[in-house]
Amino acid sequence: MLRAFAVILVIYNHSMIIGGDNKYAASVQHNFLFLRHWTSIGLDLFFVISGLIMTIVTKSYLKRPSGWFNFFLKRMLRIIPLYWLYSIIVYFERYFLKHPVEHGEIAKTLLFFPVFAAKNAIYPIIGQGWSLTYEMYFYILIVVLLFFKSKAIFRVLLVVLLILAIGGYFINPANVSLKFVCTPILLEFALGVGVGIGYHYVTAHYQKLKLNTVKALSISATIIGLALMLGSLFYNSEYISNPFYVLTDNTLAMSRSLIWGVPCSIFVFGLLFMELSFNLQIPELLIKIGDASFSGYLTHILVIITVGKLYSKFGFNNGDVFIIIASILSVWASLPLYQYIEKPLLNLSNKLVFK
Repeated sequence: MLRAFAVILVIYNHSMIIGGDNKYAASVQHNFLFLRHWTSIGLDLFFVISGLIMTIVTKSYLKRPSGWFNFFLKRMLRIIPLYWLYSIIVYFERYFLKHPVEHGEIAKTLLFFPVFAAKNAIYPIIGQGWSLTYEMYFYILIVVLLFFKSKAIFRVLLVVLLILAIGGYFINPANVSLKFVCTPILLEFALGVGVGIGYHYVTAHYQKLKLNTVKALSISATIIGLALMLGSLFYNSEYISNPFYVLTDNTLAMSRSLIWGVPCSIFVFGLLFMELSFNLQIPELLIKIGDASFSGYLTHILVIITVGKLYSKFGFNNGDVFIIIASILSVWASLPLYQYIEKPLLNLSNKLVFK
């Protein structure tokens, strides 16, 4: 459910941005407080969720002889085949539109990490793929700890993430590649790991804990987290929502992690334990959207741009209607893309590697 919320927010955000670029008639949504920037919070929600999920799934790799390698392969197979497939599609799309891909974009797509970036941020072929570099970096840190068979892996991971994030904020190196290594965005993954540690503790001592206390805590955290998230609608988040500034300025990256990451982690904590203590039944549609979130994240820009071309071709000009239609169709398109492309590709990749 959380992944569904996150991807819907990201898609909604880009629908507003592209709608604004297409210069449709003034949109109420686009001009409502700082909604057009605030919806970028979906990505921060993703980072927190990632920290939580990895803390839960990594536990099964701790006792395996080559757990670090299996974890690494699983993560790479989860991301790389689909990411590169859609990157190839976007490459040719840009080629035919006379907007060729630069060498730096190809390198960033293949290597993920900004090894050739010095003063300026380099984006991958799929623009929104910039966030995947942080995901991959987070996975690499886990792989290292699994390799050394750290007994207190989650606490060590939490400390490492906090040291890098806080150190990066105070040092704020000039080199973009160094900024990446110690980006304060890692704080959001750390917050997710913290929620995961809490989850491990509660599930291990669930019988000893008072159910009413867990319920009260989960409700309070959900309300407080959501209130803080919505409260940031009143904050001018133009700069912290812009990937360029987040990639090149660790002060802004820290601001983003505190203003959006902290509320997201409180919300995730509350909703996670509400689901556990109240035995909530998640609507099937939200589960499907969550499962298809990676496909939706990679392809929604293409869908929104296509909708925009058709929308203009038929003479429509209402900005609000465009945002709603583009968002709905992008979410809807992710479902068959997951079912008929992502899922089979993932199964095939696993069969070829884990024979």
